[in-house]
Amino acid sequence: MRPPRHIPTPRHARRAMTLLEFLLALMVTALISVAMGGMVTAVARATELDQHTRQTTVRSQAAMVRLASYISPARCVLSSETSRLVIWLDDTRESQTVHATEVRWIDHDPDTGTIELHYVSFPDSLSPVERDLLDVVLPVATTDWWATLQSYDCMSYISTVRLCDGVGDLDIHHLTSTEQAKRLVTFTITFEDAIGGAAVVTAASVQQWEEPTS
Repeated sequence: MRPPRHIPTPRHARRAMTLLEFLLALMVTALISVAMGGMVTAVARATELDQHTRQTTVRSQAAMVRLASYISPARCVLSSETSRLVIWLDDTRESQTVHATEVRWIDHDPDTGTIELHYVSFPDSLSPVERDLLDVVLPVATTDWWATLQSYDCMSYISTVRLCDGVGDLDIHHLTSTEQAKRLVTFTITFEDAIGGAAVVTAASVQQWEEPTS
C-alpha cells in the first residue's frame, strides 16, 4: 500500500494568514497606543490641576495675610462697595477725627489684575507745616472717599502697594447690622491663570472697633 501523499499548502494561503496576523498586530498596537496616550494625558492633566490648586492656595493665603495686616489693626471701616473698601487705619494724631494720611483705600484694578492699597504720602521736600496743611480732617458723614483719593493722586501724593496679582474679580461683603457683623469684611477673590479661574473666599476682622467723632 502506497503512503498518502503530502499535499503542500498553497502559497497564497500562507500569505493570507500572515496578512491577517499583521493586521491583528496593528490593531493591538493601536489600542495600546490609544490607552497609553489617554493615560499620559490624564497624568499630565492631573499634574496641571494639582499645580493650579497649589498656586491658587498660595495666592489666597498671601492675599489673606496681606489684607488682614491692614484690616485687623484698623480702627473701623469708613466705606464699602462691591470691589472697593476704605478703612481708618489709625488715629496717629489722637484727635478722634480722620486725617487724610490715616486713610487706606483698597480696590481691584481690572486692567492690571491686581488688588491694590493706596495711601497719602507726602514727599520729603515738603516742610512739616506744609504737610499739616495738606493733611486735612475728612468728615465721615460728607466725604467722598474716592474723590478724595483722586484729588491727592492728581497732586502726586498717593503711594500704592500691590497686595495681590492675577485677580480677575473681587467682591467685598461688609455688613453693618450688628456690632460684631460690622467688624468682619469678607473678600471673594477670583484668580485667573492659563487653565481658567478659581474663586476663593477669605475674611478679616477689625479687632478693636472705634469710630471717629466726626
